[in-house]
Amino acid sequence: EGNPIRMIGTIQDITERKRMEEELRRQREDFQTIFDTAPDIIFYLDKEHRVIQANRAAVAVLNRPLEAILGKTTFDLFPRQAANFVADDNEVISSGQPKLDIVEEYSLPSGALAWAKTHKLPYRDKDGNIAGVIVFAQDITAQKQSDEKLREQERHFRTLIEHSTDLISILREDGVITYQSPSVNRLLGYRSEDLVGQDALALIHPEDRQRVAAGIQRTTQ
Repeated sequence: EGNPIRMIGTIQDITERKRMEEELRRQREDFQTIFDTAPDIIFYLDKEHRVIQANRAAVAVLNRPLEAILGKTTFDLFPRQAANFVADDNEVISSGQPKLDIVEEYSLPSGALAWAKTHKLPYRDKDGNIAGVIVFAQDITAQKQSDEKLREQERHFRTLIEHSTDLISILREDGVITYQSPSVNRLLGYRSEDLVGQDALALIHPEDRQRVAAGIQRTTQ
């Protein structure tokens, strides 16, 4: 009468598949955690220079949500520096070789300029073909500002001593002259460049050398 009298079924053990799926999920979560907590700015760009992934540091620098970054091009995000950025990216894509330690300016959303040390690596798909570029950028603005401040202080110091009427010498611990102010020409008749690398004590009167040597030793201790 068409009523079922028995049922036939199969049972497939999918324990291994589930284990592999769980392991893959865990690996993805681990990668995302590392990706988002990395202090460096990280972008994944395709061959058309569109952002396909960006970490939290990149989101913070651009001051916009991730959804407003994904799909944007380098020209959209960094219009002032895009030509240079894209040229480097294309070099990595065409050569398949990383380009490291690129020191370059970039514009913040506020319009202010910042500095980064950038590493660019080829990004490959599952078949090993180059699909774009991975960009790692470390903000070095504070370091650049500190370096510039130090250079400005050095220029100021050099200006002061080069126009000083006093005799100014800078010595190593062993008494060798590393800098001699131009005033030595007027006071002693020497050219400053001729004294650099010379033993300062050799220029001192023999009767005063021991006293001057002791003074140099006290200063450098």
